[in-house]
Amino acid sequence: MSALLPYFLSYLGGLLAALPPATHFLLPYLLPALVAGVGWVMFFKKKKRFLINWLFLAILLPGGFFSPTLSEFSKTPSHILNHIDESRRTILVGKLVETPEQLENKIRFEVEVVELQTKEHQKKVTGRVRLTHYHPELIKQSLHAGDLVRFTQVRLKHPRNFKNPGAFDYRGYLKLKGIAAIGSLSKNSSIEKLGTLPLPFYKSLQTSLRISILKTLEAEFSGDQGALLKAMLLGQKNHLSDAVKEAYIATGLAHLMAVSGLHVGFVAWAAFIIFWPLAFFSLLKYRPEWAQSGAARKIAAFLCFFPVLFYLALVGAKITALRAGFMVLVFLFAILVNRERDLFNILLIAAFLILMWNPHAALDVSFQLSFSAMAGILFVMRHFARLEDDPIDRMGEQPWYRRLLIDPPFEEWEELSLPEKWSHSLKKYFTASLLISFAVYVSTLPFLIFHFNRVSLIGPFLNLFMIPLASILIPLALISLTLGSVFPAVGWLLSFPLHLLLEFFLVVPQFFASFPYASVYVPSPPRMWVLLYALVLAGGTRSEEHTSELQSH
Repeated sequence: MSALLPYFLSYLGGLLAALPPATHFLLPYLLPALVAGVGWVMFFKKKKRFLINWLFLAILLPGGFFSPTLSEFSKTPSHILNHIDESRRTILVGKLVETPEQLENKIRFEVEVVELQTKEHQKKVTGRVRLTHYHPELIKQSLHAGDLVRFTQVRLKHPRNFKNPGAFDYRGYLKLKGIAAIGSLSKNSSIEKLGTLPLPFYKSLQTSLRISILKTLEAEFSGDQGALLKAMLLGQKNHLSDAVKEAYIATGLAHLMAVSGLHVGFVAWAAFIIFWPLAFFSLLKYRPEWAQSGAARKIAAFLCFFPVLFYLALVGAKITALRAGFMVLVFLFAILVNRERDLFNILLIAAFLILMWNPHAALDVSFQLSFSAMAGILFVMRHFARLEDDPIDRMGEQPWYRRLLIDPPFEEWEELSLPEKWSHSLKKYFTASLLISFAVYVSTLPFLIFHFNRVSLIGPFLNLFMIPLASILIPLALISLTLGSVFPAVGWLLSFPLHLLLEFFLVVPQFFASFPYASVYVPSPPRMWVLLYALVLAGGTRSEEHTSELQSH
């Protein structure tokens, strides 16, 4: 059992008690009570319990309950929510937070409000709003993040949800992104650039990077290939055709078009593959004793920080990307401090910090899918791919799946012929892919059914070879576009394999999506079913841990 799990569950239970959708999930306050109760039961079963542990556990429960309300106290009288009059239009002056998002028949602005102007007076205002202009052809000037802009004829509104059961929580989605209000611009509205305000260094760097990379991307890739690459590399799905979107949803590959831990992991993995041999052979030549002690692995992990941070700067301030980047960076740090065995604790720390930063993320489907998938992967790594802790147990016969997942001792490996090495590597890769794909599918299934009412039957099998290919495509695209923005000839040469890969990623999902029952629509299950499913998974995990403990004794 993870040492941090009882504390995390206590905090999460208090947090869920403050969020209405979770509070009334079954009976009033039943779900928060169960979550916190499981954490407290786990704590009681610990052999060593000190007073400081009791105090920490007790503080986290009310701490979680009050955390969603802390942001409300920070809203001053000048906040935009206190100055919305939905019955009239107004003039709004504000700084663009992001470069305007161009959609098919509209354009969206995310604006940090500075001032509201009416015929009677001007008011200094704070807060972030999303404005939508449904006549983008009327905008004659180029606008970017940092520009100070005056919008006339703006009708501001409080975000609202449809009252249909199971409808998308639009208000919660905007709140998660830090957007307090929405507004629309009529055909008679005008947009005037007043100047440009200085951006923080990291924001200025991120904006220039995106403009340069997008310019290179649009020059080298057009049509569906360019749209797909924007979606897979940057998370920009607006330009994808409906046919491609539907194919990816039906085949269970839609996660490849949302920048997540998988994408950041691809970049970190590719960087590690490049840096590790360079570090190892350099140390072998100049510091052989360091090479033998495993220092090359730590040097490679440290160097991986830079491409990961570069990719996060390129993607921008997307919540899913920031969450994924934080998790990957913490994992790399764990390698530096020899804490790889504590990956589940690291996952809980990441979840802890994210929920403290944004408590409403607990209800975000991407948060739920990300962490349930990571928990499933870590379970596989812990219970299937690891060696026994006891050296004497390691000398015994390993189960068949561990023999496939773990390389034999160095002496035995050297005695194998080249075909035998290739055969073992392929078996190891296929077994790991199968187990990880199955673990992700099982751990995310209740969230997929509950939120989307759709399950891909072909997805677990298609992911077996599409995910490894995506792990090649995304780092290669990042290298090609980065070099291409500086050395166009190099980017042009590297774009050839990318064209082939992108065409494959367009054809294969659409081909398999045409199969009958590639995906099925299912009704929303009873909420008790979701709870029972979680209890069965937790019971299976505890059973596996108990079996491992018995075997170790």
